[in-house]
Amino acid sequence: MTRVKWAFRDRLTGWAFQRFSVYVAPFVIVLGSVAVMLWAPRQFDTTGTVPLSFPVIADPSATLLPSIAITRLRDTVPTPRFSTALSS
Repeated sequence: MTRVKWAFRDRLTGWAFQRFSVYVAPFVIVLGSVAVMLWAPRQFDTTGTVPLSFPVIADPSATLLPSIAITRLRDTVPTPRFSTALSS
Protein backbone atom coordinates (compact mmCIF):
# COMPACT_ATOMS: atom_id res chain seq x y z
CA MET A 1 0.00 0.00 0.00
CA THR A 2 2.75 2.45 0.90
CA ARG A 3 4.64 1.64 -2.27
CA VAL A 4 1.65 2.62 -4.41
CA LYS A 5 1.26 5.88 -2.50
CA TRP A 6 4.92 6.85 -3.06
CA ALA A 7 4.80 5.80 -6.71
CA PHE A 8 1.78 8.04 -7.29
CA ARG A 9 3.46 10.92 -5.48
CA ASP A 10 6.68 10.51 -7.48
CA ARG A 11 4.74 10.38 -10.74
CA LEU A 12 2.71 13.46 -9.79
CA THR A 13 5.82 15.37 -8.68
CA GLY A 14 7.67 14.49 -11.87
CA TRP A 15 4.71 15.54 -13.98
CA ALA A 16 4.40 18.84 -12.09
CA PHE A 17 8.10 19.68 -12.44
CA GLN A 18 8.06 18.81 -16.13
CA ARG A 19 4.99 20.98 -16.79
CA PHE A 20 6.43 23.83 -14.73
CA SER A 21 9.80 23.81 -16.50
CA VAL A 22 8.29 23.51 -19.99
CA TYR A 23 5.32 25.87 -19.73
CA VAL A 24 5.25 28.01 -16.61
CA ALA A 25 8.90 29.11 -16.29
CA PRO A 26 9.27 30.37 -19.92
CA PHE A 27 5.90 32.14 -19.67
CA VAL A 28 6.98 33.94 -16.48
CA ILE A 29 10.30 34.93 -18.07
CA VAL A 30 8.57 36.34 -21.18
CA LEU A 31 5.94 38.12 -19.10
CA GLY A 32 8.62 39.67 -16.89
CA SER A 33 10.70 40.76 -19.88
CA VAL A 34 7.73 42.42 -21.57
CA ALA A 35 6.75 44.14 -18.32
CA VAL A 36 10.26 45.56 -17.88
CA MET A 37 10.41 46.78 -21.49
CA LEU A 38 7.06 48.55 -21.16
CA TRP A 39 7.56 49.82 -17.63
CA ALA A 40 11.12 51.19 -17.93
CA PRO A 41 12.02 51.72 -21.62
CA ARG A 42 14.63 54.38 -20.81
CA GLN A 43 16.38 52.19 -18.27
CA PHE A 44 18.25 50.30 -21.00
CA ASP A 45 18.60 53.05 -23.61
CA THR A 46 21.48 52.43 -26.01
CA THR A 47 20.89 55.16 -28.59
CA GLY A 48 23.63 57.57 -27.51
CA THR A 49 27.33 57.42 -26.95
CA VAL A 50 28.87 58.14 -23.60
CA PRO A 51 32.36 59.61 -23.82
CA LEU A 52 34.73 58.07 -21.33
CA SER A 53 38.09 59.46 -20.46
CA PHE A 54 40.77 57.52 -18.66
CA PRO A 55 44.46 57.92 -17.87
CA VAL A 56 46.86 56.02 -20.14
CA ILE A 57 50.57 55.32 -19.93
CA ALA A 58 52.57 53.42 -22.52
CA ASP A 59 54.59 50.39 -21.46
CA PRO A 60 55.63 48.62 -24.67
CA SER A 61 58.25 46.48 -22.94
CA ALA A 62 55.76 45.37 -20.23
CA THR A 63 58.31 45.85 -17.47
CA LEU A 64 56.51 48.53 -15.48
CA LEU A 65 55.92 47.61 -11.84
CA PRO A 66 52.35 48.06 -10.52
CA SER A 67 53.36 50.59 -7.87
CA ILE A 68 55.18 52.74 -10.43
CA ALA A 69 52.29 52.42 -12.88
CA ILE A 70 49.79 53.61 -10.26
CA THR A 71 51.98 56.61 -9.45
CA ARG A 72 52.31 57.53 -13.13
CA LEU A 73 48.58 57.07 -13.75
CA ARG A 74 47.73 59.52 -10.98
CA ASP A 75 49.86 62.21 -12.64
CA THR A 76 48.63 61.58 -16.21
CA VAL A 77 45.96 63.65 -17.93
CA PRO A 78 42.94 61.51 -18.95
CA THR A 79 42.49 60.88 -22.67
CA PRO A 80 39.25 60.05 -24.52
CA ARG A 81 40.93 57.70 -27.04
CA PHE A 82 43.67 55.12 -26.93
CA SER A 83 44.58 52.40 -29.40
CA THR A 84 46.17 49.22 -28.17
CA ALA A 85 46.79 47.99 -31.75
CA LEU A 86 45.80 44.48 -30.70
CA SER A 87 43.84 43.88 -33.90
CA SER A 88 46.84 44.08 -36.20
